[in-house]
Amino acid sequence: MIEANGQYHEGLFGFVCALLSGWLARVWWSARRRTLIDDPLLFALTDPISLLIGMLLAAVAGVSVIHSILV
Repeated sequence: MIEANGQYHEGLFGFVCALLSGWLARVWWSARRRTLIDDPLLFALTDPISLLIGMLLAAVAGVSVIHSILV
């Protein structure tokens, strides 16, 4: 995300945007099909794909931190 010199790392930032956009589209699609649980947080914690996206976001954050330390 942010490199040591304060600049954004475009590849990681784009990946985060793509993951969040995909998750938001999934929530909207579930709401449209009326399969969304009332609470979006409960949906995110019980939906396997939402959990996978959350793990990928955590991995991207970890890579970003390691990258900023090594650079």
